[in-house]
Amino acid sequence: MIDHYGVSYGAYHRLKVAELTGVLADLIARAAGHDPASDATTAIRELVSAWRRSEYHPLQAADRKGPDDRNKKAENEFLLNFDIRYRIRRLGFLNRRINKLIDLNADAANLLEAVRTHASDWPANLTVRELIDRHGTDFQNELNRLKKDEVAPALKEARLAEENLRNHEVGSGKELYDEIRNLQIGWPDLEAILNCDPGAARETKANEILEGGNRGPTLSMLATIICRGLKQHESVEIPPATSSPGTSVARVCLKHYDANFVYYDLVTYPIQYGTGAGEANVVGVFRVSPEDAKNLVDERDSGSDATKLAGRTLMSFGAFLDESWRRNDMLWGRLDGAERIISALLPEKSDRELRKNLINEAHLGIFKQEIEEGNGDAVCRLLSHALAHTKSQGPSEKNLKDLVGQVLAQNAGRLNDVQKTALSRPQTLDRQLHPQRALEYISRSTNITGDMFTGLSNKYQFEPGKRVSSWTARVGTILWYVIAVAVPQSLASLFFRHWLGLLYLVAVALIAVGVFLNDNVKFAGWQLLGIVVVIHLIVSGVGSHLRGKKLLKLAKAVAVFVVLALMTIGGLSLIERSRHISLSHPAELALAATIALVGTLLLSISGRGPVEQVRPIRK
Repeated sequence: MIDHYGVSYGAYHRLKVAELTGVLADLIARAAGHDPASDATTAIRELVSAWRRSEYHPLQAADRKGPDDRNKKAENEFLLNFDIRYRIRRLGFLNRRINKLIDLNADAANLLEAVRTHASDWPANLTVRELIDRHGTDFQNELNRLKKDEVAPALKEARLAEENLRNHEVGSGKELYDEIRNLQIGWPDLEAILNCDPGAARETKANEILEGGNRGPTLSMLATIICRGLKQHESVEIPPATSSPGTSVARVCLKHYDANFVYYDLVTYPIQYGTGAGEANVVGVFRVSPEDAKNLVDERDSGSDATKLAGRTLMSFGAFLDESWRRNDMLWGRLDGAERIISALLPEKSDRELRKNLINEAHLGIFKQEIEEGNGDAVCRLLSHALAHTKSQGPSEKNLKDLVGQVLAQNAGRLNDVQKTALSRPQTLDRQLHPQRALEYISRSTNITGDMFTGLSNKYQFEPGKRVSSWTARVGTILWYVIAVAVPQSLASLFFRHWLGLLYLVAVALIAVGVFLNDNVKFAGWQLLGIVVVIHLIVSGVGSHLRGKKLLKLAKAVAVFVVLALMTIGGLSLIERSRHISLSHPAELALAATIALVGTLLLSISGRGPVEQVRPIRK
C-alpha cells in the first residue's frame, strides 16, 4: 500500500487503526455503563487493542515471519469490517462531487477535465465542451438518478448503522449490550491494567488478561455482532457504461471518485482528526408551510375552502386585530410544524404508515397540552372551523374527523367539567373595554387602515387616495406613540416626562434671551412653549382616560394653567399701575416662567398611579 499511495500512507493507516480501536472501546465502555472519559474506558481500550493485535497483523501475509503471525488477518480487513466513518466520509465525498458536477458551470468543467485526463474508461473523442453542450441533460439526469438511488440511500444507511450502535434499547444496539453484559469484564481486571505504567507494561498486562480467560473469544463474538450491525460494503453499486455518452460519463465520474477517494482522504483526514469538525456537507432545507402540511386540512384541495391562518385576512394584518385569531394561528403553527418535522425525518414511501401514526400522536399531544393549559376554547374553535369548511372526502378530511373523535374521547371528562362549571354558576360580565387596550386597538386599526388605503392607491394609481391614506397612517402612528408615553410608570412615559420638562426650560430660556436681545428668538420660544403645552395636555388627557378618570384631570390641568397665568398677569398689572412703570418685558418673562413651572410640577405629579386594571367577573 505504501508503494502504491506513497510514504504518508503508513501514518494515515496507523491513525485510522488507532481511532477505530478507540471507537470500539468507547462503544463497549458506554454499553457497560462507563463514562468514555473514565479510567475504566482507558483499561478497556487496552483490552481491545490487545484483542486487535491477537487477531490482525499490520503486514501482509507474505511479509510475516512467525507461524502465529501468518494465521492472523490483515489490518486492512479490520478497517474494512469496522471503519464505518471512512465509509461515511467516502459517500459524503461522492455526494458533494455530484452536487458540484450537476451545475455544469466552470468549476464542473474543470472537474470533468480532470476526470477525462485520468479515467481510462472515458468515452473516446468526447470533449468536455461537447459533453456539456450536446449531452448535458443526460449527464445531469444520470447524476440525479445515481444520487437518489445509490449514494443517498447508502449514506443514510451508513449513518443510521452508526447511530444504531449507540442505541441500547432496540436492534443491533440491544444485542450488543446483552453480549457486553455477558463479557463480564470485572473491575479487578481493569484495575490491574491501570496499576501498570502507561505503555508497554499496560500492553503486557492486557495481553495476559486476554490470554488467561475467555475474553478473547467473547471479544471476537462481540466484533462479529458489531460488524453485522454496521452492514459494511466495499463500494457503491455503479452500473457499467452505456451507449449514451452523457450517462456513461456520469457513471465514469462516480466510479473514478469512488476508487480514488483514498487519495483525498489521505490529505484531509489527518488534518481534521481530533478537531471535532468534519467535511462541510450540504444541508437539506425543509419548508414549514400551511400548504405543505396536509394531514388535517389540505388547503390546495379544490374541494375545500378551508383556510388555516386567520392572519391572512385584511391584507395579512388580521392577526394584529384579534387575540383569538393570533391564538388560532399559533396553534396551527404548532400542528403544522410538528407534521413537517416528522415528514422531514421520515420522507420515504415505506415509512408512510409510521409517519402518519407519529403525526397523529404529535397532534393529539398538542391538543391535550392546550386543553390542560386552559385553552380548550381555542382547540374547539380550530377544529369546528376546519370541519365546517371541509367539503371533500379525501384522506385529510378522514384524518381530521378521526382526530376530532380521539380528542373528544381522551378529554371528555375535562371538557364536561368545563361545561358544567360554565353552565351551573350564573355570571355577569363587565363588557367595558380596558381603556389602554381600546386605545391601542383604535391606533392600530387606524394605522392598518392607512396601509390598506396606501396599497389600494398604489395599485390603482389614485393620487388623492395616496394623500388620504398617508395621513391616516400617520394619525394612527401618532396615536400609538401618544398611548405609549401616556401609560403611567412605563419606560416611555419616564423618558417623555423627562424630556418634556427640559423642553419647558428651553422654551423659557429662549423667551428670556429674546426679551433682551432679539424678538425673533422670543417668538420662537413662545412657539415652542405653546407646542409643549399642547402636547402635555393631549398626553395628560389620554393618561386620564387610561386611569379611568375620564377628562377630570385634564380639566384640572387646564384650569391650573389658566388660573396661574391670570394671577401672574393680574399681579404684574397691579405693580405696573401702582408704581407707574412699564413691566412688559418682565411680565412676559414671568408669564412664561409660570407656565413652565406649572407644567413641570404637573409632570412630576402625573404618571404615578397605575393603569386601571380590567374589572373582574362578578358573580
